Amino acid sequence: MKTIWLLTLTTILFIGCHSASESSDAESYSYASTEADLVSKEKSAPEPAASPSVKVTTNGFTDANLSGSFAVNQPSTPTIKTPDKIIKTGYIEMEVDNYAKTLSDLAQRVQAAQGYISSQNEQRDNYRITNTLSIRVVNQNFDALINGLGEIAKKVVSKSVNMQDVSEEYTDVAARLKTKKEVAARYSDILKSAKTIKDILAVEEQLRVIREEIESSEGRLKYLNDQVSYSTITLQIYEELEYHEPAALQANFGQKLLSAVTGGWNGLLGFTIGLVTIWPMLIVIVISVVLLVRRVRRRRAVA
Repeated sequence: MKTIWLLTLTTILFIGCHSASESSDAESYSYASTEADLVSKEKSAPEPAASPSVKVTTNGFTDANLSGSFAVNQPSTPTIKTPDKIIKTGYIEMEVDNYAKTLSDLAQRVQAAQGYISSQNEQRDNYRITNTLSIRVVNQNFDALINGLGEIAKKVVSKSVNMQDVSEEYTDVAARLKTKKEVAARYSDILKSAKTIKDILAVEEQLRVIREEIESSEGRLKYLNDQVSYSTITLQIYEELEYHEPAALQANFGQKLLSAVTGGWNGLLGFTIGLVTIWPMLIVIVISVVLLVRRVRRRRAVA
């Protein structure tokens, strides 16, 4: 009986020790795994990013190294939606019946189309009178005006229309202009807090460059707006004229005859005066001819 209780107690103690050992091993493994995971995560975690070198970078601007308190981040280029920007130009050449009347009619049509004549170049000769005009007209009236010009022509010699879409260029320039103004505003703020002469000079140089580019962009937008708002028509008109003989050639027969006689007499006088002028040479020539003739006669007589 004692032997049975002793075996039972030994078995219970053995099972308890074994369970404790497994629990201890599991806890040890769990701790080791957790520590290994932490070490692995620490190794795999990215190192903190080093503070970037302080460099002012803008679209198209020269980089300048400033102190850390003056870093300027480049703003993203905004998206600006604009309506279609179409530049229209036209050329028309036509013959007219009455030049003066056509000019008057043309001025009225241009004014009615909310336009104006920006330049004229008139040329006239004995056969034709020609005028090349540059007409600016609001964009929406361009087609009506250039089609209406044919109504005052005797004959349309040539006609052409060209359309240039500058919407993409306009949007790009406008977006860049907005970005440059934002950067200029940031530089102005930086300039207020700049403390060293080096920083002040660097910021002022950047401001000078960006302000020049802003003025250039604004000028380009102004030009595009003007070309889009007012279309240009180059108009060449001409009138064929009857040839009129100059007044000097319209003299009567008597005047022409008198002029011919006078011219002949003047020619004779000129010839006579010329002979008198070269009389010594004429005498030498005459004497030489006489001597030559006598010599020839003597030889014939001897023969």
